[in-house]
Amino acid sequence: MSINVLARPSGSRRPAGRVILVGAGPGSADLLTVKAARLIGAADWLVHDALVEEDVLALATRATRIPVGKRAGQPGTPQARINRILIDCAREGGLVVRLKGGDPMLFARAREELDALAEAGIAVEVVPGITTAQAAHAALAAPMTCRGLRRAVVLATPQTERLAPGVTPAKDDLQWARAIVNAGGGAIYMAASATARIRATLLSLGLPADTPTTWMIDVARPGATTLAGTLANLQPPPATLSGRPALLLVGVSPADAFAVVGAAGATVGEGSPPGRAAPGLPPEGAREARGGPALPRESVILAP
Repeated sequence: MSINVLARPSGSRRPAGRVILVGAGPGSADLLTVKAARLIGAADWLVHDALVEEDVLALATRATRIPVGKRAGQPGTPQARINRILIDCAREGGLVVRLKGGDPMLFARAREELDALAEAGIAVEVVPGITTAQAAHAALAAPMTCRGLRRAVVLATPQTERLAPGVTPAKDDLQWARAIVNAGGGAIYMAASATARIRATLLSLGLPADTPTTWMIDVARPGATTLAGTLANLQPPPATLSGRPALLLVGVSPADAFAVVGAAGATVGEGSPPGRAAPGLPPEGAREARGGPALPRESVILAP
């Protein structure tokens, strides 16, 4: 596909450009890296995801902006077309910033774009960004790791367009779910439409039914919402929140972070009781682990 309709006027063609995959972070422009903000401002072409916030896009004061990507449940730009747009923009010349929500190397189809650009002989660079899971844990003041207690970070998704040869959907679910179970929890991206599968698969693998679960919706955006419960009663976010970016945290409860989240203007749903030990760790074990009183549930998750 060509982007000739976006081409510069005749005679203004520049030397072949380069493409930089840039992480836009989870939402707010305040969470961009300094390098990301600088590149967005210097871009000649800004090829951006649908979920990038307007205050981030506003930094691209000199770029031709090309929206791609999709929102949950809505039609999106095919990946092959995005690849073609990046190649055509680079051949027009100048700096092409491919702006992706969160971190560009995490559940962002970076491999497809890197391969297409390499095959086309176009120089490419990657600039990392804060991923939503990091921002979600920060909003809850819940560390992703805890010395001597939680030594594994699991970021997973149940969504895939194609499976490896010989792998069934059920077997694929077991692969990502086992990582969550082995670590005692994790962050699940693109989970809203697969909630029933997630609940059934994790329970079938032995994750306790009372394991805390927390929906983090619109993380680092206006109207951020937190909905807490347990694995046994896990349901999709309510219809009123449908289509908004949602991350599912397993093994993390916001019960002891109400003041932190409330101070940021977020809406907090019903929380889980504080002070519960991780699966397999009795309350006295939690006390022994740190030499003090029992810790909040999110702080005492053990990796088996």
